[in-house]
Amino acid sequence: MITLVDETTTTQVTLPTLDEQSALTHKMRTEPIAPREFVFQGDLIPMNELSLLPAFNGSGKSFLALQIAMHKAAGRSYMIDEKGGRHFDPVKEGRVLILSNEDTSDDYARRMQSIIQNFPDLDRSQSALEQIDKNLFAISFTELGLAGNLIMKDAPTGLIKPSPEWAVVRDFIIGGEFQFVVIDPYHYVVSAATENSNEEQGMAVGALIALAKETGTAILCPAHTSESNPLKVRGATSITDRARSVFSMATLARLYEKQVNVSMPKKSDLGDLPPSNVVRLSMTKNSHGNLMTRFMLFERRPTGVMVPVLIKGEQQVDFHNAVIEAIKSQPEGRANQSQIVGWLGKNNADEGKSDRTLEKHIKQIAESGYIEQVEGIPGPGKYYKVADLPAPEQCKNP
Repeated sequence: MITLVDETTTTQVTLPTLDEQSALTHKMRTEPIAPREFVFQGDLIPMNELSLLPAFNGSGKSFLALQIAMHKAAGRSYMIDEKGGRHFDPVKEGRVLILSNEDTSDDYARRMQSIIQNFPDLDRSQSALEQIDKNLFAISFTELGLAGNLIMKDAPTGLIKPSPEWAVVRDFIIGGEFQFVVIDPYHYVVSAATENSNEEQGMAVGALIALAKETGTAILCPAHTSESNPLKVRGATSITDRARSVFSMATLARLYEKQVNVSMPKKSDLGDLPPSNVVRLSMTKNSHGNLMTRFMLFERRPTGVMVPVLIKGEQQVDFHNAVIEAIKSQPEGRANQSQIVGWLGKNNADEGKSDRTLEKHIKQIAESGYIEQVEGIPGPGKYYKVADLPAPEQCKNP
């Protein structure tokens, strides 16, 4: 090893020698590497990373976070739609911690009792409920004797760094052997960082990612959204830039009101369901896996319970994400319109639309900036690649 000393900051940087670099490269090239792990099937919520669940106040994000936390604790999904599709089906059971800056353990107890009493497909056997009791722990920062801010601003430099409470939470997670941690909400635990500062929010997200890596857990943070765009995390763009996995969640009423042009049911298809009670969940970013090509819809019932629904009995295709996955599936990440249309049909993501209609939608997605045309490739039709964007929700949705 070679040690370099920066005399201005007294920082020591240790670099590997050429022989050590060669040995590391050989190991990377020849030794089997374990696949990346996720909390839920379908590449949902990567381990050792931060995921975000942004939603406007009153959308039910904390209730949904509790339900999927219960899935992980139970080792199975209870959110089953009428076609048998399981939502947030855990890869395996495990210990779950919910840390809240808004709600107490009594609040979560009331919500859990409501889920147990009112959720249609829940296994209410004694053994199943005891499994959840064993694995799920919900508590507020205040009840732990903490203020709930995991970062602080260093006075001399102005840089954001982990606070003393960060270390306390780290040790608590490790001691409890928690594999999935919900920290609710994001904006409160990083309040020491200026909300619209890309630099400070980037460091704040980095502190939470470091917490996930040091504890070997997956962290999910419900987050607030902007007033103008119900699918965009409020504040600096670096929040979604640095997070590896980002969902989007909003009621259909709010999406209709803000005229957000995403794949969703028409008002006329909802029947007796009020748009304010139907919540759409999709994904805008997944750096370590595939994007969800179908969005989820939940009916938020008066009890607060989020029950999956299929409008008109159909699987809801997130056309934007499906087109991106179609392009990513091709060699070198480039595909012409015919290849995209073929992939959509093969994966039941064409919604029965004609090829001409699908090509029109592909063109609209390109105009919105999610994908871009590639020039100079011989062959029939226009070729596209996925645009190099910080985060999809920063563009106008197709």
